[in-house]
Amino acid sequence: VGIGLFIALIGLVDAKVVRRATGTPLELGLGGSLQGWPVLVFLFGLFLMLILHVRKVKGSILIGIIASTVLAALIEFVAHLGPFDPESNPTGWSLSVPALSGPPVEIPSLATLGHFNLLGSLDKIGIVSVVLLIFSLLLADFFDTMGTMVAIGAEGDLLDEAGNPPKIREILVVDSLAAIAGGAGGVSSNTSYVESAAGVGEGARTGLASVVTGVLFLLSMFLAPVVSMVPYEAATPALVIVGFHHHDALLLLDHQRHRRRLHRLPRHPAGAQAGQGGPPAHMGGLRAVHHLLHARAHQGDPRGRLSPARLHSS
Repeated sequence: VGIGLFIALIGLVDAKVVRRATGTPLELGLGGSLQGWPVLVFLFGLFLMLILHVRKVKGSILIGIIASTVLAALIEFVAHLGPFDPESNPTGWSLSVPALSGPPVEIPSLATLGHFNLLGSLDKIGIVSVVLLIFSLLLADFFDTMGTMVAIGAEGDLLDEAGNPPKIREILVVDSLAAIAGGAGGVSSNTSYVESAAGVGEGARTGLASVVTGVLFLLSMFLAPVVSMVPYEAATPALVIVGFHHHDALLLLDHQRHRRRLHRLPRHPAGAQAGQGGPPAHMGGLRAVHHLLHARAHQGDPRGRLSPARLHSS
């Protein structure tokens, strides 16, 4: 559940639905309200994905991203919003502007491929700084990968009884080799990414899905101008949808056990006060509310939903 909240929060922050504030960690939109066409594109994509998902349409997330990108391109063509800037353009597009700046297909540049010096940093900053830097990167990459493994494993229902993903050693080895390959290729460090939960949510379970994704990434090198048209506002609704799915774990909690524990609390009249031989007066109300929220199994509903008749009888 916590990982699901984290994934959904990433989507909301990247789309500027919530932002950093001065008095509080986050605030809704810009100055406490949702403003700008990009936020409308995000909401359009979010509701479209929800509708398609409820109707069990295959590829609902991909369809939503494509449709949102088309809508964003039309809005940019008419309104010319431009890129996001916290000072001059707070309602602009995040990540990229949905507009073509040249031909849709181009030859990728491989100028940085193999341009690295394995021991060159020792001459620049010294051995102690290099060791500390490597250790810092190791910690960041390790915990990032572990969190991603658990999140993706939970989405794919691949975790064991203890909540651990399968073949942890092999996954860490592959992630380490990918990071090395990224450095040798002169690009950002390759790593596993939590956005894979979107693909797992669509049904990906085997290594074949990863192979297909890799091939599509290679092809996207030639379609970089088209791929770069996708703004955050068109892609991040997928993260919110995936984060929402992680809350299904709440249905697996044994609410009946917790209800029995609270049921043992002594009931006190409303006039009871603290210091008169018992807990505060709100304990009885707390127990009653908890009973209403979690009454379930003995009434034939293992998922704990309350019908109007059950609510009235409680």
